[in-house]
Amino acid sequence: MKPTANENYKHYKGGIYKVIGVGSYMEGGDKELMKGCRQIGIGKYSEGKNEKLAVWKEGEDHFWITPQHIIGSLPAMRKLKGEDLVIYVNDEGDIWVRPLDMWNESVEVNGETLPRFERLEVAHGARTPVFGAASGRSAVSKRQRI
Repeated sequence: MKPTANENYKHYKGGIYKVIGVGSYMEGGDKELMKGCRQIGIGKYSEGKNEKLAVWKEGEDHFWITPQHIIGSLPAMRKLKGEDLVIYVNDEGDIWVRPLDMWNESVEVNGETLPRFERLEVAHGARTPVFGAASGRSAVSKRQRI
């Protein structure tokens, strides 16, 4: 299931995240295609220690992810080509990128099977987690403003 922009999710380890959108990986970036895009920030690849990915927005709801700073294996990053990638942010403004299949998978914790991410249902009128300037720290910098 593809998450939708602005939905809040809880990670099985307890963190709360807001989905920015779902995008596609583009190795190197097509200069002609990228003319109509604007970079919204640098994301961390969820499974890499040092891999940084540039996140680009095209139009209202399409995103592209391109390599920014790869320390690990470029072939490992190439496997992302053609995969849907979930782009999400924590309340401190850190952008993360994770393959959709991994986003949707379950994990085993102390013998219990849990979803890696669980959508938070918000009751009408309930307070939701704060992402952005109201949290005391801008969740998305001026350069990353969506």
